Amino acid sequence: MLFWVLILIPNLVEAQYRVNETRAFQWDYSTTELALIARFEVQIDTAAWLGVGKVLKWTIPPLTVGDHVGRVRACNTTECSLPATMQFTVLPLLPVTPSGLRLAPAGTASLLNDRQVREVTQSYSYLWQLRRLSSGELNLFAQSYDGPIPPSYDSLMNSLDIWFVNR
Repeated sequence: MLFWVLILIPNLVEAQYRVNETRAFQWDYSTTELALIARFEVQIDTAAWLGVGKVLKWTIPPLTVGDHVGRVRACNTTECSLPATMQFTVLPLLPVTPSGLRLAPAGTASLLNDRQVREVTQSYSYLWQLRRLSSGELNLFAQSYDGPIPPSYDSLMNSLDIWFVNR
């Protein structure tokens, strides 16, 4: 009884991958049996069977998000075997992780446009770099600043860029 369970498990395995990833069907076939066939054929869902030659691996083309069924069968010149079948799911793209997580006063938050997101990300990068500076290095930066007073955000970021590159 255990022997039959082990044989059936490969057909019950469900696989998942993201829509932007590339995957392939891969199967096993003995060298002796391979010499006796003309080709393998693959099928996805209800599409027509596609002859792929005597390869043991075939790249899956881009598919829509959702559940799919893949099949592979061996064929000689006159007929084909029963197909090996596999169910799999193509998942949607994983959303981008939010950035700039911080504690803020309670209230409503607004969505940032692309420029604001870039500025916040750069600000945190610069703040992180500034935190690593000694008080002497901070004084050197302050002395080398030659932008407008009070500094605009852009002039301060440009000055920091130049300072970090030249130090």
